[in-house]
Parts: sequence; C-alpha cells; structure tokens
Amino acid sequence: MNQQSQDKDNSDINKRIKGLDEKVCESCGEIIKIKAEICPHCGVRQRKFVSKVILLLLTFFLGGLGIHKFYLSRYWQGVLYLLFFWTFIPSLIALIEFIIYIFTSSERLQEKYSGNGSAAAIAAVVAIGFIFVLGILAAIAIPQFAAYRARAYNACARADLINAAAAQEAYYIDNETYADSIDKLTGNTYDLHLSEGVKVNIQFANKEHYIMAAFHESGHRKYIIKGPGGEIQEFSKKY
Repeated sequence: MNQQSQDKDNSDINKRIKGLDEKVCESCGEIIKIKAEICPHCGVRQRKFVSKVILLLLTFFLGGLGIHKFYLSRYWQGVLYLLFFWTFIPSLIALIEFIIYIFTSSERLQEKYSGNGSAAAIAAVVAIGFIFVLGILAAIAIPQFAAYRARAYNACARADLINAAAAQEAYYIDNETYADSIDKLTGNTYDLHLSEGVKVNIQFANKEHYIMAAFHESGHRKYIIKGPGGEIQEFSKKY
C-alpha cells in the first residue's frame, strides 16, 4: 500500500471519529464543533445547540407550563401545555420527559432537538406564562373569595337575628308584650348590638307573637324567625 492510500485511509478514519464536543454537519457530513452555528466547510447554518442543563432545569421547574417546549422550539406543544396546565396533566408529562432527558446523551439531544438559545425569548415566554397563570388563578380565586365573604356576611345576619330573638324574650319579661321596633331592643338594656351592615326588621309583634327578618347589606341571604320558639328560616335576599 503506497503512502497516498494510507494517508487517505487515515483521513477517512479521522472523519468517522467524533469527539464529545463535536457533531456531524447536517449538510456536508463533516465533523464540526457541537456549538457551531454555521459549518465552516459548507457554510450551512446548523440547528441551535441544546444545553442539557438548561433543558433539565426548565423541564423540572417550569415543565408544567411547557417552557421547556419553547426552549426546544416546539412552540405549539408549549402552547398546549400552557392552556391545560391547570389539569396537572402537563406537569405529569413534564416529569416523565425530565426523566427521559436525564438518561438521554447530549449528542442524542443535539440530533433530535434544536435549542432556542435566545435568553430574551425564553424570559419573555416565562413572563407571559407567569402572567397567564396569574390570570387563571385570579379567575378561580376571586369568585371563591367573593363567595366566602358573602357566607361570612350571611352568618353575621343570622347570628344577629338569634340575638334579637333573645332580646325579644327579655323585653317580653319587662313589658308583657314583644317589641314592635328594633330600636327598643338595641343598646345595653337588652344587650342587642347589631353587626355593621346588618339590618334587622320587626315585621309583626303583639303580646303573643313576633316576626323578625335580618340580612346583611353585602350578603345574599335573608333570615326570618317567627317567635316565640320558632326556627330560623333562610331565603333569598330578594324574598
């Protein structure tokens, strides 16, 4: 074998040996640096480098929002993750992907994916995702908070009505009739102090019976009691 043939064989062997920090050009097949954006041999732009560390961090911490999909330039998949994150299904899928990425070599990641190396773009996606999540949480939390406040207001009205019934019995002992005005019961004499926003109306009162109603201005329920000894009935505030 002559020297020229031997050199050619050595050259072919060297081409087939790829270092850990190298990859094969997608166009000409030459071995180039793994982070090279443009092949120095043919000038063709390569897919962007995928950092395994960044990919793992994004998948673990923000995978439920699909941020890792945006990093891998899988934008539609990222949008689907964002839309359905509240079901926790994307979070489960992201956990499985995280495990897969751990056991996938960097070379394989470069072959399969194209990274989006723009820090500004990733930050923008994270910011948009964060705002989107806050909007969803607010849409869920605000009605729940409003309902909780309404229940608290209703509870105040019911409690004040119970106290008003007790004050009526005390008033009856002193006057042998029931009070026909709430003003006769409020104050230190019969120890009736209404909560702020609560209205108690005496609809009927004589020597034998009374009917009182109570509601809170910000509540949505109305409570009525027929005494003495009647149970409190609950109605819509419009009743």
